[in-house]
Amino acid sequence: MAQFRVLVDPGADPEEVAGKIQESLKPLGVQLMDRGQAELAFGIVALTILLSTPEEEGITDKVEEALSSVPGVSSVELETMSRGG
Repeated sequence: MAQFRVLVDPGADPEEVAGKIQESLKPLGVQLMDRGQAELAFGIVALTILLSTPEEEGITDKVEEALSSVPGVSSVELETMSRGG
């Protein structure tokens, strides 16, 4: 399991970005388990996403790269990582 914080560009639709995030993770075998949303200053929205990730070396880097490539995402930060069980 991994929890990421994703900042959405001002003016981008957070729901649309969340949908694109989910699509970008499918090829990696990663499932979106939960999602939260918080309004920050200046129209910036932060998405907190909890992911079920396969146990493979380098998966967090691959996920971070996939998330960063989604249109409307301004930054990605890994908040927590734990082994499923």
